[in-house]
Amino acid sequence: MGARRLADMEEPAAYRSYLVRICPRQVDGQRACTVTLESVASGMRVTLPDLASLVTFLNSPVDDDTGSPADGSTIAAGRS
Repeated sequence: MGARRLADMEEPAAYRSYLVRICPRQVDGQRACTVTLESVASGMRVTLPDLASLVTFLNSPVDDDTGSPADGSTIAAGRS
């Protein structure tokens, strides 16, 4: 099976696009990071404490209008 061209691929029904910033930091002498996402569509920003939270956020259903979790939950207190 050959490589698929971008023009041949179907766009998912609920397409989301984010600008992602990953900032390294030290926590108790251990390397860690803080992740900030900004929705390209709405401008909503979410700050997450680690990469595991990023994966959880990206796998969660979202409200198509706001880009925030559809169930109203908050993954991290750093929403802005």
